[in-house]
Amino acid sequence: MNTNINHYIVQTEDQVWHPLTENGINYEGVFVKSLRFDSEKQRSTTILLKFQKGSSYPYHNHPAERGVIYFGWRSHNRRCYFKKG
Repeated sequence: MNTNINHYIVQTEDQVWHPLTENGINYEGVFVKSLRFDSEKQRSTTILLKFQKGSSYPYHNHPAERGVIYFGWRSHNRRCYFKKG
């Protein structure tokens, strides 16, 4: 385990927002920043999502535990809708 705290700090302003596209589907109004990338697994293990007003993402399950913090959202018909803020 790396004991240097700077190894775990991500300067988010240095990261770029990218439109969220998964399996060839572009989720309109949803953007992602990769905060930690696992080169062994070839995927981001920690991400930050940004939702524009009115955007949504379909209900889904995760194969592993996830920690999620939502700011300014409401749910309707098992979909989350986000308001500006």
